[in-house]
Amino acid sequence: MIKVLIAEDELLVRVGLKTTVNWEANGFMLVGEAQNGKEAIELFDKYDPDILITDIKMPIIDGLELIRILQKKKRTLKSIILTHYDDFAYAHQAISLGASEYLLKHNICSEELLKVLNKAALEINALHHDENTKREYPNNDYEENTLNYLLEKAYLSNISKKNYKELIDLNNIMIKHPYFFIAFGQVEYDDESEINIKDNLLIKNLSKSLFPKEKIIYSDIITEQHLILLFNVDFLTQDIIAEQEDCIRALRRNLKQFFGLNIAFGISSISTELLDIPRLLNEGKSASERYFFNSSQKVLFYEYLEKVRTIVFRIAHKRIVEYVNTYDYIKLHEYVDEVFINIYESYDINCVKKVFVDLINIARVLNYERNKDPELYLNDTKFDYNNFNKLENFESVKKYVHDVYELLIGANENRKKTYSYVIAKSIKYIRNNYMRNISLEEVADYVEISKSYFSLLFKQETGINFSTFLSNYRVEQSKKYILESSCKIYEIAEKVGFDNPYYFSRVFRDRVGMSCKEFKNQH
Repeated sequence: MIKVLIAEDELLVRVGLKTTVNWEANGFMLVGEAQNGKEAIELFDKYDPDILITDIKMPIIDGLELIRILQKKKRTLKSIILTHYDDFAYAHQAISLGASEYLLKHNICSEELLKVLNKAALEINALHHDENTKREYPNNDYEENTLNYLLEKAYLSNISKKNYKELIDLNNIMIKHPYFFIAFGQVEYDDESEINIKDNLLIKNLSKSLFPKEKIIYSDIITEQHLILLFNVDFLTQDIIAEQEDCIRALRRNLKQFFGLNIAFGISSISTELLDIPRLLNEGKSASERYFFNSSQKVLFYEYLEKVRTIVFRIAHKRIVEYVNTYDYIKLHEYVDEVFINIYESYDINCVKKVFVDLINIARVLNYERNKDPELYLNDTKFDYNNFNKLENFESVKKYVHDVYELLIGANENRKKTYSYVIAKSIKYIRNNYMRNISLEEVADYVEISKSYFSLLFKQETGINFSTFLSNYRVEQSKKYILESSCKIYEIAEKVGFDNPYYFSRVFRDRVGMSCKEFKNQH
């Protein structure tokens, strides 16, 4: 349990902090609250907290002085500053003294507070690489733990080169092998996946089993969308790039084979300096984002990338409105293509996202302004900007925008609300092939779009994911066999595409609320 101390002279703010989150449920223990810096020091000596939440302006001893004093007492202490807009200069000074974050007093909510607390907790856990940790982690385990600390520090905080050097020097960090590089993995969106990559220890263990410790030591950070690895290696040949690529391709293959994960990796340059880890992290991220523009390459090297170009492009709002109002999809299609041709060579994912947001926002406004019948409105999820993060590449983004405007024009023409062409075609395929062991990938190939884009589109338009839709349809078909034939359960299961009759019976009960026999008796 991470121990937290509050130092704040305003009663209402103290009460607000105490009641904003459920401390213990989130892994924190509130050990005390002080009205000034002097009281905070006394409580610190008594309870030895891990995190200090402090106001800057307090009587007797202010927040800045309090941080100075307590940092000397406990090097691993993390401080969170409470501030107003006009105190930003003090907040930045506090951060230079070692504070982790600052919170605006008027904007404190459970989400923001937990965000900074969890970040501080991660940093505290990472700081367990000190002398005691050295004794606890012998041999390569110490290096691995140290690398974890350095990677997390670079990833979780916008640390300056100077402060990063001080961090390395202060802890007298020594690493076994001479070279460093980072592999930054982008996980392809898959709504059907049941794998929680973030907390999956099997993925960590698989990675460790691939790399022999006598040659490679590495650490990782795993989030919902990223797998980030910092390698410390002793290359055995002159062809360093080839060795890098062999490592990452082996990892990609195994993640695909055992977990069904599609991951594109960006590989940073090589360095012999610990100080370069934040730079290597940025290089790996930049390289992985280039997969967005060329999805045929699954492993991309930063050193071989074309430079990002600055492109200023404005959307012709009036042209889009005109084409939608006149139902001229051909000209609209040509204009959208023109937009994407112009921004492609920027190789800047943020530029593409800005254009995506602009085009989707125009479509959102037109959807509500031009359609008189609310029944014809497109589903709100179509206009969610976060859909951009679920689109795996440049072509998918362009196709998504085309699809939104195609549906919009169809609604404007007052057609009956229905599925898009792609989803209507896929549903027809399901109805004709449900009795076979069909997969999302097979249907996506049939309608000629990527698996991840099909997964996103299918859920948007039907409201459920592909596997649920398929199971529901199979159950509906099984009802006919139950009522209209004398087939056995195992025969019905086989006829509607279930290999296992016991699994079929369980799915039927889940969907219908009763067993096959009870359903037949009732009807």
